[in-house]
Amino acid sequence: MSIEGKKAMDRAGPSNSLLGRLYDRHWGELVHYVVAKFGTGPPDPEDVVQTAFVRYAAAPNNGEIKNERAFLYKTVRNVVPDHKRREVTQGRYPWTKVVRAPLCSINRLLTAPKVYL
Repeated sequence: MSIEGKKAMDRAGPSNSLLGRLYDRHWGELVHYVVAKFGTGPPDPEDVVQTAFVRYAAAPNNGEIKNERAFLYKTVRNVVPDHKRREVTQGRYPWTKVVRAPLCSINRLLTAPKVYL
């Protein structure tokens, strides 16, 4: 998540959910950890930390995790190598890369009149 996204969440007020409290408590320290251990990217440190929180939220048994902070740190340590492996694979097989068209091109396609032959 970008710094702007974090600031927006801060303005939203205190988090009452466990995930919100974990996010408030550990987001900054996890970003600093990623920068210290792996550098400023790629992948972007904020994206790595956001991925860790998404994986925590998606874990089917996250209520049984005894040490959420350790889980998040371990997940962060796994996300960066996953990203690096994906980059290597995409370098070997360039046709697997996702190419994103500019939003204006997509909007033109969606709003273009249909032509029937």
